[in-house]
Amino acid sequence: MTCAGGPSQWCGGPNRLIGYQHINWFDPSRAQPAKAMGWYLNVLGRLQVTVKDWLNLLEQLRDEQVNGMKLRRQVTPLMQATNAVRSLIKSTVDKLGMMYP
Repeated sequence: MTCAGGPSQWCGGPNRLIGYQHINWFDPSRAQPAKAMGWYLNVLGRLQVTVKDWLNLLEQLRDEQVNGMKLRRQVTPLMQATNAVRSLIKSTVDKLGMMYP
C-alpha cells in the first residue's frame, strides 16, 4: 500500500504491525553498568569483611597491656574511625541494594 503523503513510498496496509524479535539479543549499554555494579558490590562486600576483621583486632589490642598500661586511650580513636567507615560502607551497600536488587 502506498503512503497517503508520498505515493512513491510503501507504508501501512495489512502488515503495518509486524515486528521482529531476536531472542538472543541483549542491550550492551545495560550489560556494562550491570557488570561494573556487580564488581563494585563485590569489592564493598570484601571491604566490609576487612573492616570487621580490623575492628576485631582493635578490640583485642585495646585490652592488651604494654608495660602495665592498657592501650585503650590510643586504640579508642581508631575504633571510632573504623566504626564510621563501617557505617558508611553499610549504608552504601544498602542503598545500592535498593537500586540494584
